[in-house]
Amino acid sequence: MPHLSQTPLSAHQSTALPTDRSTSSIPRPENTNNPEEYGRGEHWEYPSPQQFYNALVRKGWETPEESVEDMVAIHNFLNEEAWVEINKWEKRAGHVGDNDQDKVQLAQFSGRPGDYTPKARLQMLLSSVFPNKFYNEPPFDRHDWFVRRKNQSELVRYVIDYYGAPPTPDGMPVFHLDVRPALDSPSSIAERVRVGTARCWRTATGMSVDSISELSLEHQDEFLEPERRRMLNKHINESPETAVLEALHGLCKLNPQLTLDKESKALYKKHLDTSKVSLIAGGGSGHEPTHSSFVGDGMLNAAIPGTIFASPNTAQILRGIQLASSPQGTLVIVKNYTGDVLHFGLAKEKFAAQNPEAARFTRFIMASDDVSVGRKQAGIVGRRGLAGVTLIHKMAGAFAHNGATIDQVEDVANYINDNAATLGAGLEHTHVPGTEASKAYLKDDELELGMGIHNEPGFTKMSPIPPASQLIEGMVETLTSTSDPDRSYVNFRNDGSDRVVLLVNNLGGLSELELAGATGHATSVVQKRGYKVERVLSGTFITSLNMPGFSITLLRLPAKGESAPASSAQLLELLDSPANAPGWRWHATTPPRLEKEYVNDSPTHAKPSTDTAAPIKTDNGEKIIRAIKAAAENLIAAEPEITRLDTVAGDGDCGLTLKAGADGVLKRISSGAISGDNVARYILEVSEVAETDMGGTSGALYSIFFSALAGAVREHETEVQLACKGALETLYKYTRARPPSRTLIDPLHAFIDAFAGAGNAHKAIEAAKQATEEGKKMEAKAGRAAYVGQQGLKEQAVPDPGAVGVCKILEGFFSLKTRLALVIAPCHTRNSRSGFLRDCLLSTDSNKTTIMATATAFNPTESPHRRYNPLSDSWVLVSPHRTKRPWQGQVEAASKPELPAYDSQCYLCPGNMRSNGASNPQYTSTHHFVNDFSAVYPQAVDSPRDPHPLIKTAPISGKCYVVCFHPDHNRTIAQMDTADVLSVVDAWCHLYSSIPRDEPSVKYIQIFENKGSAMGCSNPHPHGQVWSVSYIPEEPAKALAMQARYARENSSTSTPSHLTHAPNLLLDYAHFELGGKRERVVALNEDFVAVVPYWAVWPFETLVMPAKKHIPSVAHLTWLEKQSLAGILREVACRYDNIFDCSFPYSMGLVQQPVRAEGDESQAFAHAQLHIHFYPPLLRSATVRKFLVGFELLGEPQRDLTAEGAAKRIQDSDPTFPRWAQ
Repeated sequence: MPHLSQTPLSAHQSTALPTDRSTSSIPRPENTNNPEEYGRGEHWEYPSPQQFYNALVRKGWETPEESVEDMVAIHNFLNEEAWVEINKWEKRAGHVGDNDQDKVQLAQFSGRPGDYTPKARLQMLLSSVFPNKFYNEPPFDRHDWFVRRKNQSELVRYVIDYYGAPPTPDGMPVFHLDVRPALDSPSSIAERVRVGTARCWRTATGMSVDSISELSLEHQDEFLEPERRRMLNKHINESPETAVLEALHGLCKLNPQLTLDKESKALYKKHLDTSKVSLIAGGGSGHEPTHSSFVGDGMLNAAIPGTIFASPNTAQILRGIQLASSPQGTLVIVKNYTGDVLHFGLAKEKFAAQNPEAARFTRFIMASDDVSVGRKQAGIVGRRGLAGVTLIHKMAGAFAHNGATIDQVEDVANYINDNAATLGAGLEHTHVPGTEASKAYLKDDELELGMGIHNEPGFTKMSPIPPASQLIEGMVETLTSTSDPDRSYVNFRNDGSDRVVLLVNNLGGLSELELAGATGHATSVVQKRGYKVERVLSGTFITSLNMPGFSITLLRLPAKGESAPASSAQLLELLDSPANAPGWRWHATTPPRLEKEYVNDSPTHAKPSTDTAAPIKTDNGEKIIRAIKAAAENLIAAEPEITRLDTVAGDGDCGLTLKAGADGVLKRISSGAISGDNVARYILEVSEVAETDMGGTSGALYSIFFSALAGAVREHETEVQLACKGALETLYKYTRARPPSRTLIDPLHAFIDAFAGAGNAHKAIEAAKQATEEGKKMEAKAGRAAYVGQQGLKEQAVPDPGAVGVCKILEGFFSLKTRLALVIAPCHTRNSRSGFLRDCLLSTDSNKTTIMATATAFNPTESPHRRYNPLSDSWVLVSPHRTKRPWQGQVEAASKPELPAYDSQCYLCPGNMRSNGASNPQYTSTHHFVNDFSAVYPQAVDSPRDPHPLIKTAPISGKCYVVCFHPDHNRTIAQMDTADVLSVVDAWCHLYSSIPRDEPSVKYIQIFENKGSAMGCSNPHPHGQVWSVSYIPEEPAKALAMQARYARENSSTSTPSHLTHAPNLLLDYAHFELGGKRERVVALNEDFVAVVPYWAVWPFETLVMPAKKHIPSVAHLTWLEKQSLAGILREVACRYDNIFDCSFPYSMGLVQQPVRAEGDESQAFAHAQLHIHFYPPLLRSATVRKFLVGFELLGEPQRDLTAEGAAKRIQDSDPTFPRWAQ
C-alpha cells in the first residue's frame, strides 16, 4: 500500500485542497500492519482530497484541482457499495447474518488498474462478437480485496472490476461494479457455481423450485414458506412513473397556491416572495406528505420529487432551484441518502457556478436524525434522514418567512438537525407499485426496530411484539440515552431540565386509532422520564408508502443560557406559526395536558333515567311488577332456542343479548329500581337496561321504544293504545324496517295494531306470533339476517330470532291472564277499549293540576327577555319562542354566484379600466386605490353658522380607499387561502399607518367590507373599503367611551391589560366566554376568538376579538397575530357560507383606537381594544333575511333566535371551504 502524504507533490498546484479525512463503514482487523495514515481505528479511513490528488500526480494523471473533491466523493461512494456487495456474498455463504456484518473485515487491498481479470477479458471478447449484448469498454480500475472472517486465519480474496457507463441525459456519471470471490479456493469456486446455477435456474424456470439446496439464503424462504406472502401488494396505480405525476396534479388541483413545472415535475409556490430566503427540498417520492405537500407560505418554496424511492436527476433539481431560488439566499435541504446527496449537491454546485452572485447565498444541508444507524455502522455515510427533516422544513421555513437572513435560517436548520433524534418501528416492509409482489419480511409476531423509510433493515427484531407502552419505553430509552457511545447523538442532560418537542409520525399504514394510542404512550413515557414536553405533534409527516409502522422524534430545545441560534421560545414560536402548506398538520400550541386535567373521574350521582316529573301512580303495582318479572323469566328460558335460531339467521348472539337484558331487569326489580309506584319511571328503567345491559342493535331498538313509551304514557295517560302507537311511530324515525321485514318490528307492529283495534291482549299476541311465522317465508330486508344467504333461510324455514324474542316477552307478560283479566275487566264495562290504564294501573298525582298556579323558572331558550350590550350601552329584546312562527314575507334569491376568475367588464379586475378612465395595474395580490366615488374628500372650509340650536352642521374632511382583496374576480375571503387573507390584513395595517402621514387632519380610520348584493355591494369582485375621516364616527365613539368607562368603574380583573394595567372590557369578555361552556364561541386560535355576542342583534352576528392580549389597533399586531387574524376571518366567513350553503352576505367592520397625531402621548383612548363586527342579514335560510322595522326601528332591536342557538348553527358548519363553491 502506498504512503499517503498530505504535502502537495506538484509545484503546479495552485489551490489548497482539504486535508480532512473521512472514516468508512468498512471494518478493519485489530493490530494491522498497514501504514498509520490509513487509520488506526476499527474502520478504514479514506484519503483526503490532498492525498487523493497526490496519488493522481504520482500516477501521472492530470486532474483539475477543482474536481478533486467530487472525485473523492465518488471514490468513497464506490468503495462503500463494493463492501455492500461483499457482504451479500458473505451472507449467501452463511458467514454473516442481518445484524453482524462486522464478522467480516477488510484486512488489506491492492489496486491493479490495467490488469484485466479473465471475466473482464471474456466480456471484451464477447462485445466484439455481440456488440448489442455486451458493453465494449474495459474496466477503468480493478481492486483485489482480502477479507478476514472472524475466528478464521485465512484471507478470502475478492475481485472488483470498476466499469464506467454512458452518463445520464443530464450528465450524471454512471458506474457498474462487478464484485465476486476470486476463483482461487475450493470454497469460493463452489459459491460462484452455486449462485450462478441458481440464477440460471431462476431465469429458465421462473423459480418454481423448492428443493434446490444451491438456492441462496436470501431467496430460500420465498419458496419454502409461500404462506408468508402476506404483504399488501395491491395499489390503485401500479405504475410508479405515472403515480407520482398523478399525485402532483391532484395536489395542485386542490391548492391554488401551487404550480407544477411540466419539465422538471418541480412543485413551487405560485407567488414567490423574493425578498425572503427560499427553502427547497426534495428526493424520492413515496414519503408523502414530505416533500411536495409542504410547499407553501411558512415552509418550503419548492419541492423536486423523483420517482418512488429514487432521487430526481440533476437536471430536474437544477431547474427547480432556478425556479424557486431567491436573491436573499436559498437553502437546499435533502435527507441523507447517497442518491439525494449526490444529485442535489451536484445541482447546487451547477447553480452556483452558473450564478456566481448567488453562490455564497446558496446553502446545502443533509438532514440526518436516525439513531438506529450507529456511528460504527454509519461510518462516513452518517445517519439517515427521517421525520426530523419535517421539523427543519417547518421551523426554518417559518424563520425565512419572517424575514431572517440566509445565515440565520441555515443556523436554525443546523441546530434542529444536530438536536433531533428519530427511531422508527415497523411491522412489515412496504411494497413499491409496479414491482414484483413481495414476500412477507417479518413474521406475524415480529416487529423490527430501526427500519428505514426505503425498507432498509433495522438494528434489531422483536418477537413477540411487546405491548405498545413497553415498546415505546424502549424506543425513548434509545433516543435519549447518553451512555451508548454508538447511538448517543443528542446531548440530553437527563437531569430533569431538558425541554423537548415530541413528534409521533405515521409511516403510512398505521391506523389513526393506533397512532393516537402511540402518541399518548410516548407523551406519558417522555414526561415520566423527567422531560418537559413543550409541544406534541402527531400525524402523517413522512411515510414509506403504506408501511405499517411509526416513528418517534425528539427535538431537544436549547437550555437557558445555552449558545444557540434561537431560544426555546423563539423555536416554539416558529413551530407554532401558521403554515399555508397542504400537508402540514395542525397541532396544539401548548404543552400536552396531564391526565388529571382532561379526565372526568367523578362518579355519576344521578341516573339518566331518573324521572323528575309528577309521578303517574297505580294501585296495581305489585301485579305489574310480577308481569314484568314473568316476561323476563320467560325470555331467559327461551335463550337456547333463540341462540340456535340466530346461529342460522344471524351471528349467534341474539339469545345472549336478550338474556342479558332480562337479567338486568330482574336485578333492577330486586334492587327496587323498578317498582310499581311510578309507571313512567319503571318504563324508563327498562329502557336504560336495554341500552346498558343489552347493547347492540336490539338494545338500541328496545331502548328507543321504551323511552318513547314513557313519554307517550305521560301524554296520553288513559289511552294506552295511543301511547303504544306513538312509541312505535317514534321508533320508526330511527329504523327503516317496516313490516313485513323479517325483524322484531313485525311482531311488535302486529301486536300494537291488533291491541289498538280489539283491546284483547290474547288476540294481539296471536297476531304477533302469526307475523313471526310469516317471516319464515320471506327474505330479510333489514338486520343482520339481510347479509345471510336468503335461500338457505327459506329452505330451513327459520323465524327471525329477534321476532321470537318479542313474542316470548309478550307471552310472559300476559301469562298471569286470570289475574290481569280482573284488572282489565272494568274497562269493558265502561265501554272503553283503553280505560283500563287509567282505572287499573294509573292514578294522576293531584299536585299535577296545580302546576300553573306557581311561577316557573326562567328559561332563556323559551322566555322573552332583554340582553344588555356593554359596548353601546343599549338593550336588545330576545323572543326565542317565536322561532317556530311561519314565514310568508319577502324571500330573497339564494346567492350562489357563478363568476369567472376574470371579468373584462369589472372595473376592479387587474388591468381593466376604471370608471374615471384610470387603469388598474396587473396586480397579483392585494391592491388599493382612492375610491373614484368617495363619500368624503379632503377639504378646508369654514364651519357655517348654525341658524338655530336644533340645527347644527359640521363640515368634515377625509378620503375613501378601495381595497381589492384578490386579483381573482370570483374569490371571496371564504374561498381564499389564509396567506391571501393575510395580504388583506397587511394592506389594512399599511393604510392605518400611512394615511395619517398624508392626511394630518384624520382622526379615525374605518375599515369595512360589504359582501353581497343584499348588503348593497355594487361589485362582486372581492373588495372592501377604508374611510379616513376628521372625526370619530358615532358607533366607534360609543364603543370607545364604554371601554373607557368600564376601565374606570372596575378596579380588579384576572386579565388586566399589559398596556394600561387596568381592566379591559373586551379582554374580560373574551376571558368569560372562554372560561365557561363556550356555547357562543364559534372559532378560536392562538390569538383571536370569534363569538356570537350575548347581546347580538343580527341573527348570526359575530364578534372577533383578541383572546388574551390588549391590541389597540391593527398597527399593534405582531406578524403572528396578523396570521391568526387572517386565519380566523377566513374561518368565520367559511362557516357563514356553509350555514345555508350559499355565499353568505354580511357587513364586516373593524373598531379600533383612533389615529393619534405624531407625538401625542395622551391616554384618551388607551383602553381601546381592536375588535371586528360581522353583521349578516340572513335569518332562517338562504332566502329569508331580517329587517329592522316596526318595534325594532321605533322601540329597540329584537331577535327571535338566541345567540346560543345561532352559535350552535355556526359551530356545526364546515370551516374548511364553502360547499357551494366546490
